[in-house]
Amino acid sequence: MRPVRLQIEGLRSFRAPQVVDFTGRDYIAVIGDTGAGKSSVLEALTFALYGRTTFSGQGHQELMNASSTALRVVFRFDVGGEHWEITRTLRRDGTGRVSTGVTSLRHLDDGGTPISSFEKAREVTTKVESILGLDVEAFLRTVVLPQGQFARLLVDDDPSFRSNVLRQIWRTDELTEAGRLASDTVAELGPLRGRVEQALEGLPHDPDDHVAALDAESARCADVLRAARARLREATTAVQALADAARRTTIAGELVSTLSRWDGQAAAAAMIEINQGELRSIERMADVERQLEGAGAALAAVPSDADGYTLTEVATFATLLDALPGLADQRDRAESAVAVGRREREELKRRLDDATSAAASAAEAVEALLPGRAALVDTADEAKASLGTARAALREARRTASATSGVEERLGADESAVADLAPLLEGSRAALSETKARHEATSATLAEAQRVAAAAHAAHDFHTGDPCPVCERELPRGWEPRKAPELEGARDAHARASGRLDEAKAEVTRREGLLRAAAETVAARRTELATAVELATTAREALADHLVVAPDLLRSDGELLSGLTHHIAVATDALDRHDASIMAARATLSTADKDQARAEAAYHAKVEEHGGAAGRRDQASKLYARQLEHLPEALHPTGDDLGAAVALSSSILGERRAVLEERVAIRSELHTETERLSGLRRELEATHHRQVTEPASRLWESVINHHSALQRASERLKTEVVLPPVGSRPTLADLPALIDVVTNATGQLQADARAWAQAANAAATEAGLMLGKLAVDLGVAPDVLDDIVAAAATLTEDAALDRRTAQDAADSFRRRMPAIAALRA
Repeated sequence: MRPVRLQIEGLRSFRAPQVVDFTGRDYIAVIGDTGAGKSSVLEALTFALYGRTTFSGQGHQELMNASSTALRVVFRFDVGGEHWEITRTLRRDGTGRVSTGVTSLRHLDDGGTPISSFEKAREVTTKVESILGLDVEAFLRTVVLPQGQFARLLVDDDPSFRSNVLRQIWRTDELTEAGRLASDTVAELGPLRGRVEQALEGLPHDPDDHVAALDAESARCADVLRAARARLREATTAVQALADAARRTTIAGELVSTLSRWDGQAAAAAMIEINQGELRSIERMADVERQLEGAGAALAAVPSDADGYTLTEVATFATLLDALPGLADQRDRAESAVAVGRREREELKRRLDDATSAAASAAEAVEALLPGRAALVDTADEAKASLGTARAALREARRTASATSGVEERLGADESAVADLAPLLEGSRAALSETKARHEATSATLAEAQRVAAAAHAAHDFHTGDPCPVCERELPRGWEPRKAPELEGARDAHARASGRLDEAKAEVTRREGLLRAAAETVAARRTELATAVELATTAREALADHLVVAPDLLRSDGELLSGLTHHIAVATDALDRHDASIMAARATLSTADKDQARAEAAYHAKVEEHGGAAGRRDQASKLYARQLEHLPEALHPTGDDLGAAVALSSSILGERRAVLEERVAIRSELHTETERLSGLRRELEATHHRQVTEPASRLWESVINHHSALQRASERLKTEVVLPPVGSRPTLADLPALIDVVTNATGQLQADARAWAQAANAAATEAGLMLGKLAVDLGVAPDVLDDIVAAAATLTEDAALDRRTAQDAADSFRRRMPAIAALRA
């Protein structure tokens, strides 16, 4: 086997994907520190090939990286000029359990394209053992030697197991199997010769005569087969003729039955009744049309309303005339109210001007006081801001001072912890030195025991007088090989010492880490203290800038801030006195504003009231004028007496209304008569549809359906019948001729169908006679057609079988003739 490429992911120290390329290398050494992954490369090779590890039968949990959820190994290698690539994976579920994933082995061509593949784990392992010629145990003892097991194959393994492994390496089993097969072949040749001689005794003495006889028998069977096939064709043809005759007879009967449904006389009688109904409908419809024409002429003779006012105009003009006296009265009352309101509005305007002047004076007094208040507010705000800044600086100074004290306390505690850890570390180091000494002693003891055991095993097969493998002298009389010491106790002692050494190293490492962490904490604490002292100094300096007294943090907040509090009280008192003056001025202004508002409200109310009176007056005048605009000039009232003028115009409208109402009555009577005649016309149309249109449609559908039946019958009988093409629906005048054509064609096709049935019966009789003759020849009942055909088919099959048997016998013996001649020679 020659490795080509190894890809590892998630196996022990190889968490990320790693590729090892062996291309172009004859000698390879894997070098690195302890724990770098040298053994993991061999573990990956073993796992890829056999799905196993070097340190246990399973070991998947230990093989997989602790932080990985998947393991994947892809190994490409060459054996005997063939290229192979094997892939094995593992996966870890949410509970931490590791299970087998994908396993595949691919046989590749020189370009890397798969030729064949194996997908099942057991199948892949078996194929690998076949390719390499080694199972996993032999592989681990000869190719990959796990750490600490170098002498296992040469010393510890049983001799029989060692021999088995060596046989797998050198493949001596193949030579043993070849010898066994040769012996078996020689043993089988003796009985085979006896059977050949016995077979020759049963063969004919003259092979050529025997072949001629077999060929003659084959020719005779061929003649019999041809006769049987001719008889089978006759039977099949006769049965088919009978079936065809029966089918034609059935079709003819169906056609005769279908064509008999047409009644030409009934269709002609229905056509006569339809024509009579058409004539009656035409006469009655002409009478109704004449009456409708007379009513229309009378309606046209009524005079048009365009010769004067219409009824709608008469009603509208009457309403307009009735409203004129009331609108004139409203206009006069509104004019009187407008004159009174004008005088009252002028008095209220004078009062509003006086109130406006008083309000302006009060507003000027308030404005004069406002600038002084702004300066007082600024003084008070500055004092309050200074106090707030001083309080914040005081809080920061006290906080930084308290933080500095806390850091100093924590620094002292951390320095004490460093002092306590130093002696403990020294004790752990002393214990480590003692443990190393004991471990070295157990290692020396184990090495000596292994050396003695190897020497005893090497001398196990030597006896007195044999040459010594070291000095080559004969072993003296009485010489005995040394007994192998017990290795298990030495190994156990060495393992326990190794465990205690690891524990001691871990304890020293842990305490060194604690001491380093404590020292780092002390350094960080000292840096933190320096920062806290700097912050406290800065805060105290900032506090001194805002206080009137010295920034002594031992004094209370009230004592330190008393000067600033006094400044705020003085500024606040001055601002309160100035605000009282402003409030008095504003009260005066408020009273003046209210007086002005009441005067202005009264003025505007009067203006609005005056405007409403004027509006009502204008509206009444407009309505009166609009009424006159809608009246014709002839109906306008004239003179000083408005009532008499309106009564005259109303009498003119009454006379016109009487004329128009008489015309409406005449038109209504004529419209009623027209609607009655129109209803009668609709009734005549419905009667025509019921007595003429619908029967004609049904008769047409009957003719069309029978026409289609005639066409189908002509096609099935394969006869020529002259039928006119039927397109759109014909007129009533064309329908009688079409009925005659269909009736004549029906009689002709009925005669053709009966003649077709007679011809089918004659063909059936002829076929029956032929089948009766065949039944006699075949020895079956003539009334069962299937038995006749089955008997002919069976006879044909038997003849074909005899023919094939004779031909096969002749061909077989002809092929054996050279071998028979060779055996007899």
